[in-house]
Amino acid sequence: MQYNLNVQRQLSGTTVLTVAYVGSHGVHLFTGREANPGLVCTAAQGPNCANPTLNYAAFANGAAGGYLGYGQPGSVTRNSRLNNALSTFPNLEANSSSRYNSVMMDLNRRFSNNLQAQVSYTLSHCTDDGGYLGSFNTASTGNVTNPYNRAYDRGPCSHDIKHLFKINSLYALPFKIGRAHV
Repeated sequence: MQYNLNVQRQLSGTTVLTVAYVGSHGVHLFTGREANPGLVCTAAQGPNCANPTLNYAAFANGAAGGYLGYGQPGSVTRNSRLNNALSTFPNLEANSSSRYNSVMMDLNRRFSNNLQAQVSYTLSHCTDDGGYLGSFNTASTGNVTNPYNRAYDRGPCSHDIKHLFKINSLYALPFKIGRAHV
């Protein structure tokens, strides 16, 4: 869904100022998620617990967390998977979302004395929770970081550009047919 509101004001006979709000909300964006994740030992159970489970609550916001494996850095043994008969099982799901909001300002001077000029500034912010197609800019696979809690992946889009400033102009050379070259 996209939405915008523009207000234009003519400052002089050849100059127009435009201020705009532009926004969009993306839903059902593709994201990769591990469908056969490692099981979790809760923080209370400690690492290498006897019965790891598919405990989504261990990774909920504000929860103590959990352990997906045990050992020392460089020598970690992962917990068993949801289905040990399978290895990793990456799955592409259409359940991510994104939001984009921006304020745009544009000053446009139309042709006058053979010169046209434009100055534009955009202040914007984009957030998503792991959109797969947007991840191509970062050369990543676009998988969610934590298959138990997708909220951890909510953050700036990979293509988020906070400030954008552009200047362009066009000068028409004063040559006309039948007129001597200057």
